[in-house]
Amino acid sequence: MVPLRPHLLLFVALVVSLAQAASAFVLNGRYWPAGSEIVMHLQLQGLPPDFRDGVASWNDSAADALAAWNQELGTVQFVRGSSPGTSGGDGKNSAFFSSTVYGDSFGDNVLAVAVNFSGSGSSVFTEVDVIFNTRRQWATYRGDGPYEAPYIYDLHRVALHEFGHVLGLGHPDQQGQPGTDALMNSLISDRDYLSADDAAGARHLYGSPVVQAPLGSPMTYQVLSRTGGTFSAANLPPGLVIDAQTGVISGVAEISGTYQVRVTISGPSGPYVFTIQIVVTAPPTAPGPNRLLSTIPLWAAQLAADPQRPRVYATLPLAASVAVIDTNSLSVIKTIPVTPRPQGLAVSADGKKLWVVGLQSPGNVDVIDLETLQLVQSFPLPHGGSDVKEGMQGRLYVSSSAVSELVQIDSATGALGASVQTSAGSSGLLQVTPDRRTLLNGRFGGNTLAKFDISGAVPVEVSSKVASALGQDLAISTDGSYILFPGNGLYYGHPGNSTPKIRTADPNTAAGAFHLPSAPGCAVFSGDDKFLYHSAITEGSLYVFDAETLVLLETITTRVPDQNSSPDLMSDITLDKSGGLLFYATLGAYSPPQIRIYGTGRLNASGSSTPRSKSLLNVSTRLRAQLNDGVLIAGFIITGNEPKKVALRALGPSLPLADRLADPRLDLRGAGGELVAANDNWNARRAEVLGSGLAPADERESAIIATLPPGAYTAILQGVASTIGVGLVELYDLQPGSTSRIANIATRGKVETGDNVMIGGFIIGGDQPTKVIVRAIGPSLATHGVAGALLNPTLDLHDGNGTRFASNDDWRSDQAAEIIASTVPPADDQESAIVRTLQPGGYTAIVRGKNDTSGIALVEVFNLEPQ
Repeated sequence: MVPLRPHLLLFVALVVSLAQAASAFVLNGRYWPAGSEIVMHLQLQGLPPDFRDGVASWNDSAADALAAWNQELGTVQFVRGSSPGTSGGDGKNSAFFSSTVYGDSFGDNVLAVAVNFSGSGSSVFTEVDVIFNTRRQWATYRGDGPYEAPYIYDLHRVALHEFGHVLGLGHPDQQGQPGTDALMNSLISDRDYLSADDAAGARHLYGSPVVQAPLGSPMTYQVLSRTGGTFSAANLPPGLVIDAQTGVISGVAEISGTYQVRVTISGPSGPYVFTIQIVVTAPPTAPGPNRLLSTIPLWAAQLAADPQRPRVYATLPLAASVAVIDTNSLSVIKTIPVTPRPQGLAVSADGKKLWVVGLQSPGNVDVIDLETLQLVQSFPLPHGGSDVKEGMQGRLYVSSSAVSELVQIDSATGALGASVQTSAGSSGLLQVTPDRRTLLNGRFGGNTLAKFDISGAVPVEVSSKVASALGQDLAISTDGSYILFPGNGLYYGHPGNSTPKIRTADPNTAAGAFHLPSAPGCAVFSGDDKFLYHSAITEGSLYVFDAETLVLLETITTRVPDQNSSPDLMSDITLDKSGGLLFYATLGAYSPPQIRIYGTGRLNASGSSTPRSKSLLNVSTRLRAQLNDGVLIAGFIITGNEPKKVALRALGPSLPLADRLADPRLDLRGAGGELVAANDNWNARRAEVLGSGLAPADERESAIIATLPPGAYTAILQGVASTIGVGLVELYDLQPGSTSRIANIATRGKVETGDNVMIGGFIIGGDQPTKVIVRAIGPSLATHGVAGALLNPTLDLHDGNGTRFASNDDWRSDQAAEIIASTVPPADDQESAIVRTLQPGGYTAIVRGKNDTSGIALVEVFNLEPQ
């Protein structure tokens, strides 16, 4: 290894700031290969501190200089290291204080040097050491320096300069560019931050920096400025913003693509402008056999979904903490330190706390407040705990990791209650029925299922049965009727690779079994007990069963193979509270441990998911969305006594029309005009929308998933930035089996001619005919202040095959008595209406202006037989 000539940073009493010269940077002929991590081992110590800009150490000041360069680098990045030793030619990049350059003197007026190493005849760096001269007086500060004796030098700006040499930059002022405003000049000056010319040199060598922003998930990126000032940015991805005071770019990116973001820092020395490339990438959204939405690199022992909040909790044994995963952003929002080797966890019966136990003995029950996400209490246990569940009157039950017993503890005081033996053995898994009166216990890797009556002060084991072999999990149906102890079905007369559906009331019997292709793994019931999600240990797949009929419905591929195509083992599985997201924790046997998140395409039903008879399930209206009164407005009314979950979509770019709306926005308002929800680009709520199974085909389209109390609502579709075009607004009933109903639906917009007539679709649900009235309203809108109303609307009804089966122009011309009897006749005789009893299925209403006239119109569907 041959050392190159050191680069020197010289000092003069004062250097006047010069005008910037474009593209005047100079290269020193060496570079780092693309993809390099340039690890700088910072060993700046031994000098008395003099930190006038608030840094904590010399090393921190140098690290900040590395970060400033990183903001300008694309294909390489600096990484802070701390390995001791300062030997030249050892292949390690070091920065340190010294009175000599490896035994040679610094020379006159030299503040620091960068000593470069490379292979013989090569232009590729193998090592660069930066040595700061201890014969100079150092401090850290901003702005102008003291230019009278005793001279005190800012280490930060000198480090910036020397790290530029580490990258391969030279001195512009010594290479025929004397007018260049650059920190890389050979003479120290008042400049204490990188200039545009410095940045241009770095980007010439290594390209522009690239910031990765996962679609639909929160991100942050800190724009650095040593000069202070305010920040602005142009061409940010939709959903991201920059904080004008701090320079933090943050938000949820909504549209995938590559964005060249022009950042301006307006400071006391004038504006500094540079470009950051932000790449927004989207995971797959297809509803096929592999719906992997996201992965989180964590080794989790157990998972628990919050029944009230959009969260899933995971115990992390190696980190001695609990991870809090937000199910909207699919990211960890907090980790909470807890007892060593945490294992079991459960949300309290009132939903306010999280109970956590760990394997280490003696152990604790840790209590986390789910509002503050803080550890608030810790109750001692005589042994480590494998799992924990809450019974009646706040009594907790913990399965011991060391002995075959269950420990009872008062969740309010931490007082130990009765400890009882369990035939299931130690290291048991626990489940509790919804009434908190029955506890089920089965050992991981064991074979005995024990049932306890916990309705009294002392738990009583009422039955035990050899129910499995090498039991892998303990899963209970949401209603508590069935328990699964996956491992082997032989003990209930089923094949080995099956999981019996054991009756909780009588664990000696089973209502059939779920059959898998290999040894069963973990399982979880959906929140409405309609589906079972079940893994097989060696298959690398998840199997989705009809929980009632036991029929296999679907296989979701989860294999992330290594070179030998070995599947990963899993530790636990759970669904979020909506049922739309499945969390799958792997042990990392063949690839790094992680929590994988899949979209199920299924949401939990409220009560029965079977549509109730004589119901309106959804509506869709296609129309040219214009400005002002010409925007597309859809109204609907929810009747009943309980909230209803609905989905609204605003489509445009995916429509097969030349005049389609390029970028629709959707607002949902209540009866008083108050804004209930809004969306522009559905990826802002990516996980929620994907979980509904109704993700739009184009990222620029909008969607809102909302649970709404009974009342009247209005959805407004309009073009972003006052654009116009044909759009489609849709309303879906996501809880068709609930007692609340969508009683009537209506859409308003401007009717034109050709493809721009008003087209409204609706679906009749259930299994019985339903009587409806469909209306086309125009002239009477003028009495409500709507300008340009359609003077004479006509109405056609088509069935699901596109066949027209009913028409009307002027409602009194046909069915006048039936229309009046409906109690909602049109107010103007030139408006149209049709009353029909329709079979369940899809229908289309088309509104036109008579004689090809145009204007604002309203199409409405009223259910005349709601039940």
